Amino acid sequence: MMTARRMLSVATTTVLTSITFSVPGGWLVAATPLAVADVPMTLWFTRPAANERETLPLGGGRLAAEPNGGVERESICLTDDTFSTGQPRSYANPDALEYLPKVRQLLREKKFVEAQDLADQHMMGSPGTQAGYGRIGYLHIDFAHGSKTTAYRRSLDMRVAIATTEYEVDGVKYTREMFVSHPDDVIAIRLTASQPGKLGFTASLQMPGVTSLAPDNSSFVVNGRIEMRYQARLRIVECDGKVTSDPQKGVTVEGAQSSVILYTSATSYKNYKDISGDPNARCEGVFAKLCDRKYADIRAAHVADFSNLFGRVEVDFGGHGASRRPTDERLMAVRNCGEGNAISADPLLLAQLFQMGRYMLISSSRVGSQPPTLRGKWHRMTAVYADYWTLNVNLEAAYWPVDSCNLADCFEPLLRLTEELRGPGSEVASKHYGCRGFTAHHITDLWRGAAPTDGARWGLWPMSAAWLSMMLWEHYEFTQDKEYLCRAYQTMREAALFFVDFLIEDEAGRLIISPCVSFEDPFVTPSGADVRVSAGPTMETQILRKLFNSCIRASETLNT
Repeated sequence: MMTARRMLSVATTTVLTSITFSVPGGWLVAATPLAVADVPMTLWFTRPAANERETLPLGGGRLAAEPNGGVERESICLTDDTFSTGQPRSYANPDALEYLPKVRQLLREKKFVEAQDLADQHMMGSPGTQAGYGRIGYLHIDFAHGSKTTAYRRSLDMRVAIATTEYEVDGVKYTREMFVSHPDDVIAIRLTASQPGKLGFTASLQMPGVTSLAPDNSSFVVNGRIEMRYQARLRIVECDGKVTSDPQKGVTVEGAQSSVILYTSATSYKNYKDISGDPNARCEGVFAKLCDRKYADIRAAHVADFSNLFGRVEVDFGGHGASRRPTDERLMAVRNCGEGNAISADPLLLAQLFQMGRYMLISSSRVGSQPPTLRGKWHRMTAVYADYWTLNVNLEAAYWPVDSCNLADCFEPLLRLTEELRGPGSEVASKHYGCRGFTAHHITDLWRGAAPTDGARWGLWPMSAAWLSMMLWEHYEFTQDKEYLCRAYQTMREAALFFVDFLIEDEAGRLIISPCVSFEDPFVTPSGADVRVSAGPTMETQILRKLFNSCIRASETLNT
């Protein structure tokens, strides 16, 4: 590692900014003589979360969790990123191609309403909506102590991705420490009391579609099925109290001072075409690797893994004293400080907000995981848009900082999703448009649906493969990794090939994209109608120019 240093100033009062990048291999970085490693990166609160928006997000890529920090009951929302509705299927509509020339002709005649209506009726995918997915369930921890607490504190240390809840009941201090480990594919929770024998609780799993429960002395296993099979499993380890289990209640600990809960889950998902996996074998494999491991070792591996990524960038705007105040109070103070004064009111909050973005990308996008959806991998029971991947900006925006914020290691899920779209996308390119290559529209799901859905005014946007392929090229521009580019270019080329066939000439002889919508943007026709389907929209033309130019540069770089 090598760190260069530089000082930047920002146009906010007299605040000095420092930014440090530590990069393997020692290229660029900037910093100031300030001790940026001392920038406080802990968010903390003086009460439990009142709703899911106030929980502290934890994630190891595939698994994610949201503890609410409750006193009598800790409720932890659990996510497994392959837990989805639906099953492998094609969304292609074999009748769509027949209506493509008719829709194009209506657009050429500027009959936009008629074109949109015809596309709605005949050019959408089958079925017309895609599958969404949500939480796999809850882990509840019900405590035997009372509810009258003092000295309550709920916190998240972003540097190490560990959430902690602390409070006192009748003079006894209780502490819960929790993290989601990417290296060990497990959620770990350590519970302690300051006095012997004062820790007592029952841990239970609340899951949908339960088919069987299998408790033993220290473990609890839930098997279930929605469209695919799944298993969730917890185990009590390193406990100095009495442990019992009950199929109706869960696993109970009595008379302890410390105890550790380990949790994992798995589904039968193998890939977007195959759900024949064995969730029991996967869960057993996780716990088999942990059988001789202590909590301290699992924690150390997690901290080393996460901090290696998070610690590559430091940002300091000063104002460290604000860290002594609860985060929710600081947020309220900034909201009330008046327009234009937010940065000077709490410059530390700005640095923490920037790092929170990096924290959540690390937590939700790791090698082998699914990419984050519109809401990352958190509070999915109330998720909008069924929590599939929205490809007309949200997925791309989630990865815009991946290279500039020194998280290239987190890029792989986006690359893999784009590659997996090639199969379904080539079927849609052929059946919907009579084209080679592959295309995708404004959303996709775990089954890599590529057809237009949700109506023409949203879904008739065949630009996703192009935009995602631009992201593949930009990743190469950062990494200069030609081995990676050899892989990515195959996808970029197929995305460009689709448009070689799809483009048509307008009245002036210019090649245009038709039909299309302009990024969900409506326009008003001379008759006053509000429509979206059009021909040759500007932003989409810009995306295509960038794709074609990127393919040319990639082919020159690879001499192919």
